[in-house]
Amino acid sequence: MNNMISRGALIIGSPDEDIPGVNEDIKNLKSYLKSSIGGAWNDNEIKTLICPDRETVESHTSHLTYLDYSLVYFAGHGYYSNQKNQTIIQLKENENIDSNLLKTGALKHTLILDCCRVRTDDQPLKEAFESLSSKMEKQLPNRQECRKYFDKDIYECAKGIVVMHGCSIDETCDEDETFGGHYTRFLIDSAKKWADDKLCEVDLEEQYFTLSTYSCHNLAKTQVKQMTKDRQNPTIEAPRTKKRFPFAIVA
Repeated sequence: MNNMISRGALIIGSPDEDIPGVNEDIKNLKSYLKSSIGGAWNDNEIKTLICPDRETVESHTSHLTYLDYSLVYFAGHGYYSNQKNQTIIQLKENENIDSNLLKTGALKHTLILDCCRVRTDDQPLKEAFESLSSKMEKQLPNRQECRKYFDKDIYECAKGIVVMHGCSIDETCDEDETFGGHYTRFLIDSAKKWADDKLCEVDLEEQYFTLSTYSCHNLAKTQVKQMTKDRQNPTIEAPRTKKRFPFAIVA
């Protein structure tokens, strides 16, 4: 098998003094993507923007349309607009955009939004993001094999878009000043725990395993709901297909 997949990840973070955890989210997500279990992304496949303007975001998302697979992640303030019936995100002070703009990307595309979605008519409320520390696996995955099979899974998926929200409409996304937002933290934590378990169970010489965006979201959702006593309920929008985009892999 030699399916060469072109990919691109765009990480957008808009921290301020109220949500410093966004800085941890950015660092931790990038580190996760570059890890073997995260798909072994290369540095040149990941772009990070801090408090960018709309024009910069549009320029970078347009470049994603030429790729086979893209992932866009946003951490910062957000709210749900009653007038537009859409989630609005704050790129920086006095500059908000419709989150639908972040759906621009490859035909196979994942969008992760860890922001508040409190319903309002005009002014944005606040939100933040997630993170997590790393642990070393018992059985080390092979970076080259992880990348190869991550690409293979994307190649076999149908075209579509997955949108992962850190909370439901009319809710806020909580964060920890040290660890970042709860949703991102548990998203990465769930993927790492899954990988640790697999690395103790399977023979990587014979098989590989992937954890889908859908499955990882559901694992993180359970933990977020427990931590917030059902005050924060992550949601996901995904195609009605059996094969899902990968989020974690061991090979």
